[in-house]
Amino acid sequence: MRISTIIIVLLASCCNWVNAQSHQVQGVVKDSLGRAINDVFISINTIENLGIAFTKTDSTGHFTITYTDTFPTLYINARALAYKSVQQKLITNQNTYKFTLYPKINELPEVTVNSSSSIIQQGDTIKYNIKTFKQPADKAIIDVIKRLPGIEVDENGVISFNGKAIKNVYVGGDNMVDSRYGLITNNIPVDAITQVQVLQHDQPIKALKEFTHTQDVSLNLKIADSAQLRSINIAQLGGGNKLYYGSFTNLLLKKKVKAINLLNANHTGENLQDENKGLSITSFENLQNTTKPFDHYLSIASHTPAHLEDKYYLQNDDKMGSFNLLFHSRKELSTRLNFSTFQLKRRNEYNFMAQYQLPGNNITYNENQHSTTHSNIWQAAIQVEKNTKQGYLKSITTAQMPLEKTTALTHSNNNRYEQSLRAPLLSISNQTKLIKLGKSKNLFQYNSMVQYYQTNEQLQITPGPLTEIINDTVNYIQLQQKLNTNNFYVNQSINFQKQKGKITYSFLSGINFLHNTFSSTLETLDSANQLNKLGSNFQNDISFNQLDIYTQLEAKFKIKEWQIQAHISPTYQQINYNVKPVSDNKKNKGYFIISPSVSIDKDWGLHSSLHASYLNQPSTGQISDIYQGNIVSDYRSISSNNAALPRIIQNNFSIRYSYKQPLKLFFYNIFASYVQTTKNTINSYIIDSGITKQIAINYHNNSPLLTIGGGASKYLFPLKTNISGNIFYNRRSGYNFNNEQITPFYMNSYTTKLMANKKLFRSGIFLIKLVENIFNSKQSIAPGNIPKTKFRTQSIVINWQHNISENIQYQLSFTAYSAKQGSMPPSRSQFLNFSLQYNPFKWKGYIELKCLNLLNEKKYEEQVLRSNGYSILQMPLRERALLLKYTFNF
Repeated sequence: MRISTIIIVLLASCCNWVNAQSHQVQGVVKDSLGRAINDVFISINTIENLGIAFTKTDSTGHFTITYTDTFPTLYINARALAYKSVQQKLITNQNTYKFTLYPKINELPEVTVNSSSSIIQQGDTIKYNIKTFKQPADKAIIDVIKRLPGIEVDENGVISFNGKAIKNVYVGGDNMVDSRYGLITNNIPVDAITQVQVLQHDQPIKALKEFTHTQDVSLNLKIADSAQLRSINIAQLGGGNKLYYGSFTNLLLKKKVKAINLLNANHTGENLQDENKGLSITSFENLQNTTKPFDHYLSIASHTPAHLEDKYYLQNDDKMGSFNLLFHSRKELSTRLNFSTFQLKRRNEYNFMAQYQLPGNNITYNENQHSTTHSNIWQAAIQVEKNTKQGYLKSITTAQMPLEKTTALTHSNNNRYEQSLRAPLLSISNQTKLIKLGKSKNLFQYNSMVQYYQTNEQLQITPGPLTEIINDTVNYIQLQQKLNTNNFYVNQSINFQKQKGKITYSFLSGINFLHNTFSSTLETLDSANQLNKLGSNFQNDISFNQLDIYTQLEAKFKIKEWQIQAHISPTYQQINYNVKPVSDNKKNKGYFIISPSVSIDKDWGLHSSLHASYLNQPSTGQISDIYQGNIVSDYRSISSNNAALPRIIQNNFSIRYSYKQPLKLFFYNIFASYVQTTKNTINSYIIDSGITKQIAINYHNNSPLLTIGGGASKYLFPLKTNISGNIFYNRRSGYNFNNEQITPFYMNSYTTKLMANKKLFRSGIFLIKLVENIFNSKQSIAPGNIPKTKFRTQSIVINWQHNISENIQYQLSFTAYSAKQGSMPPSRSQFLNFSLQYNPFKWKGYIELKCLNLLNEKKYEEQVLRSNGYSILQMPLRERALLLKYTFNF
């Protein structure tokens, strides 16, 4: 407003003062859901927007304001942080006014709210101050992340915020390792970070910020100024009873150059591969631009890994090196190098019992195995990225060369087998993405994926198993199953997007091509040391080609606080393959796919959001679904196919509501999903006490899955306690085809988790975590015969961390597991661990004594419920371990 206008208004006010009268009006302010809003700024303004009276709403949203009518025309305004302002004209003889405020979505990133130095909310970003949450015994930043309100870290290292898995972990705004963020969170020391920032609706590509509204959540670690001045070097050396440990970590966290380099060797049960595994979940939206995983066909074991921390049972001798470098050669252009190698030796021992509830019979088999695995793994990647508001370029070339060799001695139902499995693999790929922002809010995008990958597996079993099926009951000394695949995959697409008002249109066109070859042979070694190749029933020679010509049409709407995205993907799919030598019949299949989807998002200010989606996802079987020659997949299992090419259609419905008040340290979320899977084939099993024969056959079946759950986290300030909990319910149904009979099954499960973290005194933290799982299964084998199985597991974790003084801390943790299967006696395991840390004042390091499994538990037992029975896994545990370790910085 100009100064002259203000003077005129003030003069007019003085002239009319004599005739002015005092008035009082009242009213209420609510949001779009009808909830009262407190601390709303209420003002009476002139037509020139000069305020003459002011007040605020109370806790119920009501207000009363008194003003003098010195002007003929006045307005009443309501303004609140993160809401759109509303104005009404004052009407003579009207004393009550109602306001409804709507969130100011587009301006959220500019809003900053501070409650204290511990937590800050700035638009979609929530910032946790590390100093508030860290403890003297914390080493890596993951130790603090686990305690942050609203954030959860599961047993696999996956980080979630308010129930949603995070996408990336950035270091000073840079993405150094993509989904392998365990390398970051487990190795960057606490003192190198000042803030952990939660980035909601994360969109790292600057050119897409105005085009794509994402639901991704990521973390950014803000680097301390002191950590940017020089490199950080951390060395650890330790030994104990038949144990050794050594590691070296080098960190460089400057703005233009960042590096995380690791060397590690240990015989303590620490699984070095955990930090290197991908932790982010791949979404349906980018499946075509994702590298294809290796398919494993052969195995020496018939059970799944135990749900127990590796450190209690893993008999390892591991060595690894990982080198990760990112540097900005110039502004907005970066180059990234990632290299890692693993030299692993693992010894494993277990007893396994499986029971199948089959029509008219219950079949049981027992397995005992001792094995040793040597893994030689090499991985390398080089990436170039340029990220500007006008365009984006990213090209990453990767190479993977894992080689695994396993030898095992197996006893199964009184039979003895010596097994050897060798599996060299190779994958080379390049992913390129190019985005250019044009005039008039147009955007062009080019995506490219090229990959070659191969597998070469060889399984030897001595003496020969399955003689009644393989060799017409004639004994032989050794069986050799060989299998080789060669695969080439390419995807090329061009995308055009245009923004017009509040609508964004997108058109994508592309081509997708997959070429596979699959060959396998089965040989036996007789008493004369002669190798005999078995007939065509045990051979495969397959070529498989899939060509997709596809388009994607998409529209995104912004209607007030609502964002709607609709998508269809018309695709013509051509598949041809030839299955030899069982049959020499070329197949050609053509399909037309629409694949519609829709998603709806709504944000209510800074606190709550709703996401709902529907996705129709058709898919077609691959080369692994059509081989007709028998394959000995393990010492007791044979698999093949006698069905049409599988066609799978999934209909996915999901809805999720989340609410957060970071300044009050309160978070909760609820969600539900329903997945209907329809398939034209089913796996048929012939099972007896020593053998399992699997064959895929034609059978139309449905398999629905319902999941409902939620979680909450709240810090109780009067009690100085953070509590959090989750609850999940799953219901799944489908069909089993065992021993030539179809049997419907129904399974449901309940999972509850409760955790409380309380600070006691000024120097201690007490944590308790309770987890309970209940599984129920029933199978309709015959009328009136419905076997029911109930399975229940419980676990409790109690942890006490105490800082005796500034340089002495100790930690005591107790973990108990229990499981009960039906009327069987329960199985229980209990673990007590202790660690003591001493930090001499004049040293640049600390001494740590770690004691693992102090109760010296000898055996772990795990019971697992399946739709057609249950299994029991027993494993010996590592003996009581004492490790003295020295950690120092230089």
